[in-house]
Amino acid sequence: MKTLIKVCGITSAEDALLAANLGADFVGLIFAESSPRRVTPERAADIVRVLRTMKGAKPWTIGVFQDESPDKILEILKAARIDCAQLHGTESPSVCNGLTVPTIKTVTYRPGMDPADLIQTLRAYHPAVNPMIRFVLLDLPKGEKFSVEDQQKFLQPLYDKILKDVPHFLAGGLTPKTVGDFVQRFRPNGVDVASGVEKGPGVKDRDKLHAFCDAVRSGHEVPA
Repeated sequence: MKTLIKVCGITSAEDALLAANLGADFVGLIFAESSPRRVTPERAADIVRVLRTMKGAKPWTIGVFQDESPDKILEILKAARIDCAQLHGTESPSVCNGLTVPTIKTVTYRPGMDPADLIQTLRAYHPAVNPMIRFVLLDLPKGEKFSVEDQQKFLQPLYDKILKDVPHFLAGGLTPKTVGDFVQRFRPNGVDVASGVEKGPGVKDRDKLHAFCDAVRSGHEVPA
């Protein structure tokens, strides 16, 4: 099965169409107030409207929220005709299931986090026991202290113990140069990218995005 591609932080219809035409399966529209890639519900509705005019397969649209009220989330999703929610905060499994829409739940690594606690959290949001959660998105440790090799060493025991059995996306500093290695080694259900394919916050770079999608596909051509 191919690794799904989610391009997040879309702020324009032009970039949404670019991502879709390059093979993105999901496009993410961020509503969290703290994000430099935040869009208004009105802008999101315009982007979704343009995507719906595409010929052929269309990507799913994802609304990304952080500790927003369920009523507000559902209001925005309905108004903008967005397909799915992604919850990027401290939302509980009951909140995820209470939305009654397909949901991606982000689980973020925090510096110093005990791996056992992370595994317990992944189990708590497992789609097998949470009907509305379709995927868990694991936000990897990143920054100067975490090279690609460090990220992969961090991931290996999680795959050995739980991740192979959890429908999931990998995110966190992935770029066209690194994503192919992750796909080849771990075969995740999906990968998520935002800043790794940008000219600036919320503005996608055509060449980088093209290279990213190609790298994901190429990663499958090499035996794991």
